[in-house]
Amino acid sequence: MAIPGPEIDESFIDSIDLDDKVAVKELFLYLVRQLNETQAQLKQTQERLKQTEERLEQANKKLAFYENPHTPPSQQRLNKKEECKESNKHRGAPPGHRGASRPAPEPDEIRFVSAKECEKCGSKDLELLSVKEKTVEDLPEPPPLKVTTFRRERVKCNNCGHVFTAKDRDCPMVGRLGVNLMVLVLMLKFLPRSVLRCTVSLLQHLYRVKISAKTANSILERVAEGADKDYQVLIQRVRKSKVVYADETSMSVMGRKWWIWVFRTSADVAVVIRNSRGSKVPREILGENFRKVLVRDGWKPYNSLKNAQVQRCWAHLLREAKEFNHLTAGKHLYENMCQIFKEIKEFNEGNPSDEERRSKYEDLSERMSKLVGYYGRNKKLKKATNYARNGGRDWFTCVLIPGVEPTNNLAEQAIREHVLIRKIIGAIRSVKGAKTYETLASLIATWKLRNMNIADALKKLITENVCLTEN
Repeated sequence: MAIPGPEIDESFIDSIDLDDKVAVKELFLYLVRQLNETQAQLKQTQERLKQTEERLEQANKKLAFYENPHTPPSQQRLNKKEECKESNKHRGAPPGHRGASRPAPEPDEIRFVSAKECEKCGSKDLELLSVKEKTVEDLPEPPPLKVTTFRRERVKCNNCGHVFTAKDRDCPMVGRLGVNLMVLVLMLKFLPRSVLRCTVSLLQHLYRVKISAKTANSILERVAEGADKDYQVLIQRVRKSKVVYADETSMSVMGRKWWIWVFRTSADVAVVIRNSRGSKVPREILGENFRKVLVRDGWKPYNSLKNAQVQRCWAHLLREAKEFNHLTAGKHLYENMCQIFKEIKEFNEGNPSDEERRSKYEDLSERMSKLVGYYGRNKKLKKATNYARNGGRDWFTCVLIPGVEPTNNLAEQAIREHVLIRKIIGAIRSVKGAKTYETLASLIATWKLRNMNIADALKKLITENVCLTEN
């Protein structure tokens, strides 16, 4: 019996003599082969589908790094604004924006440039038409290395018997490198975020100073040891501040995952590197009985500061709500929260009285409670509403207490610098290196926040704590 093809119609089956065992057996074997082939194809299709799902899951995980409510806006590089694509406006500053050009300074030198001959034909028969002036700002040639020998007297006090060596403001107690050279190494390390190899290379090519990367690192350690007292004073100022903004992110130390914490106030930035992301770090820095305002995200270890007045970060809350913006109910929830946030900012800009603040605090707290209760009935919005509910009334401390920001952006801005350095250096190589980094980074960030001259501040620090004081 000849099988007509892969597709068998009912007429062919009706034509088979069911009493013909050979024909029935041949048809049965054919159908079995067709079934096996179909099952094999189905198995291959399922395997390909599984591989596709795995690749899709991996792609979603990578995408989630840039598009999730816990990622700060600076990392959300794939979140393009459609209105920017559709806008016909020219890129750049708006009309009336202050220009970037600086006023020309008074010249230190006036140089006359005369034309000797025609630049085209070489003729010296020239007629003066006018004089054009152009003021140029430039740096002088790098000075040669200055080498000074300090002959310091070693003396004994006949009154008390104390023996000591005379000190000079420009002579470090340890090492052969002077104050200005150490200032330059520190500034190259922290301001342009240069690695030590590039720092010593620049010194060699620009100033003809040959030092090793190890020597440059010794300078950092020596200055950090001298600055430890200033660092501890800074920590005490942060602890006593009325408002502290805190944040943390990972930092590799000796190949292991440590954490870099930032505690920022209106005038200080404390950088802390620890091998913990737990509650002991904020208790160590701010104190067990910290009673001032702490502006933070939802990270639970901050809850260990039981007496702190908490302001939860609205930027995190709005990102959590925006994650469900594709749902109708989620869109309404997000819009309502944006409206409350707008009211907070407008209210604080109006310089309200204490009584107005208390009234607004109660009003907004009640509105948030009703909003969360209403949308919390939607199972798809549980994540966002639970996040809002966990914050309780801590979303409105900024309304009750003047001078408190509703977001944790100040801490995130301060920690961004260290994220960039982490990308450049990869890891800190030792525990001592972590201590050195946190000390110097804290002081330099504080000086920048206070608009101080970094070079002058470093020179004063090195002179007082490295040249005139024994560590």
